[in-house]
Amino acid sequence: MDMLVWDMEIPLLTSGDILGGVLKALLVALLIMGGLMTVIFGSQGNWHDILPMLGMLALVTGGFLGVAALVMGLVFRNRLRVCYSLGPEGIRCCCPSACCASPL
Repeated sequence: MDMLVWDMEIPLLTSGDILGGVLKALLVALLIMGGLMTVIFGSQGNWHDILPMLGMLALVTGGFLGVAALVMGLVFRNRLRVCYSLGPEGIRCCCPSACCASPL
C-alpha cells in the first residue's frame, strides 16, 4: 500500500483558536494564582495588599502573553509546519523533516 503524505502550515497569530487557547490558559493560571495568593494574604490579615498583588499578577500574565506572541511571530514566523502521513500503521502527525519524502 502506498503512503499518502501531505504537509500544511498552521497559522499562529492570525488564528483565533490558537490565540484564544493561549489566552484561556493564561487566564486560568491567573485565576488560580490570584485565588491562592488571596487566601494566603487573607489568612495572614494582609487584606490591603491583595489588590496590588492581583494587579502585579495581571501584569506578569500580560507579559507572558506578550512573550508568547513574540515567540509565535518571530521564532515561528506565524506558521507551524506539520506533516501528516497515512499508511498501513494509521495516521501520523510529525515534523516535516521526519516524515515527508519531499523537502518543504
